Amino acid sequence: MITKRQIKLWLDLAEKGDAEAQYELGLCYGVGDGIQQDFCKAVEWYEKAARQGHAYAQTELGYMYEAGEGVGQNYAMAMRLYRLAARQGDEKAQFNIGVLYDYGRGVKKSEALAVRWYRRAALNGNAFAMCNLGTSLNQGRGVRRNIDEAVKWYRKAARLGDSVAQYNLAMTYYDGIAVRKSTRLAMHWLKKSAEGGHAKAVRRLKRLKLGRRKYLAALKGDAANGDIDAAWALADAYADGFVTRENGDRFAVRKNRALAERLYRRVAEEKERDVILSLAIVQKDLCDELRLERKAWRMGIVGAANNMAMTYSMMGRARMCFRWLMRGYAIAPEYCAYHLALCHLVGYGTTRNPQKARQLFGLVIRRKWECRTCLEYAARFLKMIDRGEFPMPPRRGMSIGSVRPTMV
Repeated sequence: MITKRQIKLWLDLAEKGDAEAQYELGLCYGVGDGIQQDFCKAVEWYEKAARQGHAYAQTELGYMYEAGEGVGQNYAMAMRLYRLAARQGDEKAQFNIGVLYDYGRGVKKSEALAVRWYRRAALNGNAFAMCNLGTSLNQGRGVRRNIDEAVKWYRKAARLGDSVAQYNLAMTYYDGIAVRKSTRLAMHWLKKSAEGGHAKAVRRLKRLKLGRRKYLAALKGDAANGDIDAAWALADAYADGFVTRENGDRFAVRKNRALAERLYRRVAEEKERDVILSLAIVQKDLCDELRLERKAWRMGIVGAANNMAMTYSMMGRARMCFRWLMRGYAIAPEYCAYHLALCHLVGYGTTRNPQKARQLFGLVIRRKWECRTCLEYAARFLKMIDRGEFPMPPRRGMSIGSVRPTMV
């Protein structure tokens, strides 16, 4: 709490033209610390400090213009002030520029430029920028998808106390994406996120204390109240026939393809990029599934190439399967390497090439690009190659992913 004596001292210095004192007075008026909150006076003092080149004041004044607090909302002016502060190395201004580009406020929307500014701010230690950069890398927005790097930035931001990054890191460990699946670490970061006030983390931990029947009822309730992640989890449960809780506990539910599809479509309205492939999987007709997967590919979801390859494989179209795996591997190898190795191993859609298969399986194992089961299969396939043994191609109506190694 700022004392009245400190306010008086800053006021005397500010009236004499001291930029730091003017900035501190702007902060006090902006948050109502030691003095009655007044956005207009905050803007007045920020402007005086900003004119003298005070970077933090320029950033705060830019935010006032962005939010429309104490002054008319003006994204263009906000961007101009952020740029002035960013040139002086202010990481908060650099992050805010990234946000404006990300949402297209006052500038033409550009995810690539957003990523550039997030990276600049992240390298200067801004936790929010680290989290947003991780999300962009995880989703492949404005940058080539790189889950390993995304996890690295989530971890850095989480250690700095960012609750969103802590939640994202918890989900990464929960799903086992780019890291070894760990319920213990997932729960650790979920609790940290909840302590930071992250609403979804709080709801997840609250559900976890319930019994199985009440857990499912709570999941339905949260989904009905607009929690998109809960709706997605419920859709997965109805599609798979089981619910997996945050602590790794799994229990069965009755499969309901129609309800799963309805929930996936609802989630798609909010976050179509993320859920469209899940929606494709529950389609009864392979042509409908392929149509949605093509739409996902056009939206820039690079993992859709692997899904299309599996659908073509189930249709018995081996060459199209191999073609899409090659196309996907060129952009995002982590999605397609395992299945592409299988194609080379059994000669599916291409000529048999054990050496290429060995190279790809080795890459999958080193980079941990697949789940634990597939990593075990990859190791067993390598032993089969050493013995000169080759599995049979998939049966008609089955995907290339159904190929299994013999027991070693």
